[in-house]
Amino acid sequence: MTDESRHAPQSELAEMLRNLQEQILQLQEQVQTQPGQATTVPIIQTIPVKPLKPGPFAGKKGESVEAWIFQVEQYFRLCQMNDQNTRAAYAVSYLKDNVALWWRSITNGAKNPTIEWKMLKLALIEQFKPANANKLARDRLVNLKQMTSVQAYSFAF
Repeated sequence: MTDESRHAPQSELAEMLRNLQEQILQLQEQVQTQPGQATTVPIIQTIPVKPLKPGPFAGKKGESVEAWIFQVEQYFRLCQMNDQNTRAAYAVSYLKDNVALWWRSITNGAKNPTIEWKMLKLALIEQFKPANANKLARDRLVNLKQMTSVQAYSFAF
C-alpha cells in the first residue's frame, strides 16, 4: 500500500469537512439576513388548575387527622397559599362537629384568634390522633399476611 492510497480517505474526509463548514456558514448568513424573521422561543402556557377542595374534618372514628392534614397541605401547595396565618384560618373553616366545638373552646374569649398553620397542625394531631396509634399500626403490621394478590397485600401494608 502506497502513501497516496493511505492518505486518500483522509483527504476525502478533509474535503467533506470543508464543504460542511461552508454550508454551515451559508446557512448562518441566510438566517441573519432574512428581514423580519426573528427567532422565536415557544411560549409555554400554563393551564390554571382548580384543585379539589379538602373535605371537612369531623374527628370521627376511623377518620385520620394526618390524612386530612396531608390533603389540606396539598391544596395549599396547588393554590400557592404560603402565609401560615391564612393557611390556618382556611383550615379552621373545614373543621366540623366535635372538632369545630373543640376549636371554639380553644378560641373562646379571644377577639381575633390567630394561629399559624404549624401550630394548628400540632394541636390537631395531639387532640385527634389516637393515643395508641403507633401500637395499633405495629399490631396490624405483625398480623399482616399475604392471602390474596400482591397488590392487595401492598395496599394493606
